Amino acid sequence: MRDYNCFSGDNNKVLISAQYDFYEYLIYDIFDVARKLWLLCAEIVMLESEDVQRVKDKTSFDHRTLQQVHDAIATAFRYIHRDHQLEIGFNKKSPQEINHYFDHSYNDWDPKKFNDMELQYLYKWNPFFKKHLKELTTIDSNNFTYNKNHTFVRDIITASIFYPHKDKGYEAEKRCDSYIYEYFGNGLPEAVEKHWEDFRIKQQKINNKSQ
Repeated sequence: MRDYNCFSGDNNKVLISAQYDFYEYLIYDIFDVARKLWLLCAEIVMLESEDVQRVKDKTSFDHRTLQQVHDAIATAFRYIHRDHQLEIGFNKKSPQEINHYFDHSYNDWDPKKFNDMELQYLYKWNPFFKKHLKELTTIDSNNFTYNKNHTFVRDIITASIFYPHKDKGYEAEKRCDSYIYEYFGNGLPEAVEKHWEDFRIKQQKINNKSQ
């Protein structure tokens, strides 16, 4: 994660640093949730194909293909809390409470990587991320026609497994960005979406050069 200065006042360096350092823990969650859902759908219809086997065998991925999904949600968190994002207030948690929370969420959790203020932010940021990732990927069978979450899940798999750093993968990444922006609705200004688009194009050029 290296996305910041996405909107006017996006200058909480402590929060941005905490999100950046916690990136490695959350980026895999995006991949893992989408992969499990994709395979579940294949299992329900008893689908057997090379694509299914490919997704089953794929347990790692190039994090850059889903970086923008993470960064878009991270930007939304900072924007929504922009007026009071420095206020931990009277709800400050003890290091013991925070460590207990993360110890049960991540096997390789290392609190020594973060200072006290960063830990306070992470205690707020992690539930926000998990809540919205769940909402973005929950497939509603009662409203399937209008619920686009199945497309979002498919695009994550397309970008990270089937077509990483290829045109179809880039198109999938763009659709993910658009869907996240639509999902948060009026909570984000157009300037944020424009920033995501510029940032994605810049990253694509960097990734293409590294191929």
